[in-house]
Amino acid sequence: MDGLKKAYYRTYQQVFDIGMRCLHWRKPIVISGAGSIRQVPDVLSKCGVTKVMVVTGSHVVKSLGPKLFAALEDAGMPYEVFSEVEANPSVNTVEKIRAQYTETGCSGFVALGGGIGAALRYLLTELANLHGGVFFPYGTILANLIGSFFIGILFVFFSESSDLSPIVKLFFVTGILGGFTTFSTYNMELLTFVRTGAVFPALAYFSFNVIGGFVCCWLGFATGNALWG
Repeated sequence: MDGLKKAYYRTYQQVFDIGMRCLHWRKPIVISGAGSIRQVPDVLSKCGVTKVMVVTGSHVVKSLGPKLFAALEDAGMPYEVFSEVEANPSVNTVEKIRAQYTETGCSGFVALGGGIGAALRYLLTELANLHGGVFFPYGTILANLIGSFFIGILFVFFSESSDLSPIVKLFFVTGILGGFTTFSTYNMELLTFVRTGAVFPALAYFSFNVIGGFVCCWLGFATGNALWG
């Protein structure tokens, strides 16, 4: 029975892998410069969004939220706010976002700070699950390794850029990267390995996250020093 299940999952993943390569992916719209936030409602309308959900953390919503909310209100765009994204978002947080999004009839997202990181990690995990991540959760490992590397880089960058506002540091480090990486999901997945007696997968998972995370953070720190040190 286990062999049949594994064959089914492998076939399922391969079909999705082929299908994804054939899909027409939309080109992202990038807006930048002064007053960019005022353009958000127009971009949302062009994408067919009639009600938007703003996903963020409690700190970022106080700094960037008012400007975005004012722009949405001026444009007559209804919106909902989820501002409970923690530094290390759990699966439960993602489920709360999904439930509120569905119940309130939203048709689009705007993510700020931690919401951006959480959304990126969710996409990374979903892609990993399509390529074997259901058997070994390497999506969480990738998120933590990538996040550790960029935190190392940003540590050096912000140390050399003392004139930047603390809000900028909070937005990128605690917000985006704090939302992208996860400690709670890592512990839950590690506990699952231990409880099921999967000793070697547990050791590998622990090593990749803890030792690998340290190595990636050091590499990011070294890269930052090479660029700005």
